[in-house]
Amino acid sequence: MPQLAGPLATALAGMDADVREAIRERALATGARSATASPDGIVLQGSVLIATGRKPKATGDA
Repeated sequence: MPQLAGPLATALAGMDADVREAIRERALATGARSATASPDGIVLQGSVLIATGRKPKATGDA
């Protein structure tokens, strides 16, 4: 995943190798505790929030 996530890859690239490895090990351990096997693959418990927005258009009032 770090190779795909631009800001994450940049942050990790600036860290010492031992720090990156510690983060990797912790992430894998957390994932292993959260994952369960299913006939279709692996199920991870969690939720995702996706949102979008934009600045309202000006009404011409100054």
